[in-house]
Amino acid sequence: MNSNELDQTLRDIAARASFIGERRAPEFTRDTSDEKQIQTRFDAWAEAVSEERERAVLEKLWEWDGIDEATAREMVAPVTLDANAPLPRWAEILRGAFSDPSPIPLPEGVILQDEPLPFQEILLPLVAYAHCEFAASLGFDLLTDKAQAQLSRALLRMLAGFAAEPLFLEFQALRNRQPFGGLSALVAKSSQTPKDTLYKKFVAQMQQGGFYNFSPNILFSRAFSEPIPSSISKPAAAF
Repeated sequence: MNSNELDQTLRDIAARASFIGERRAPEFTRDTSDEKQIQTRFDAWAEAVSEERERAVLEKLWEWDGIDEATAREMVAPVTLDANAPLPRWAEILRGAFSDPSPIPLPEGVILQDEPLPFQEILLPLVAYAHCEFAASLGFDLLTDKAQAQLSRALLRMLAGFAAEPLFLEFQALRNRQPFGGLSALVAKSSQTPKDTLYKKFVAQMQQGGFYNFSPNILFSRAFSEPIPSSISKPAAAF
């Protein structure tokens, strides 16, 4: 993926991960002609505030918040991030984490061979980026090597806890697309392929761009990147 493609991908992610309160900002262009998408989101909104999905309850909520239907439509309509608008900081973190061809090595103790975390290989670029930010922070060198490693290990554990279930669902989808039976089964059996071959294939796909394509659908980018601190003294807000 070249730099222009990456920039456009990040803009698509930023637009699709935007909160409804952000979508009326001038840097976003709203498509209020997408009636199907708008009505689908209105239905989901109504379901969130009323067990019977009553539109009247939703409209009452709008009234309390000083929102009319036209404003609500702009808040749920599909949006695009304008080409000249800056990317959100969390999107820039995502770019930095997954674009570095030679990230700094993580200290010993971040990855424990006898205590692997789910899908940790996919998450390590984010941890390496955060560790680099930590290392540039004032006072980081006062921590012992063990404390530095524990800091990055704690971030890896947090990200793995958030990511495990949705990544597992994506991994299952890949597994279900694999051919079974007939000649394919005979070839697989005769070659004695290691059990983790499919997992390694999944990790490789994610590392080679699949993570970008996957992120917009479940807000991975924003959820992963916002907890990563810009420095020790100024942590970013949690998702």
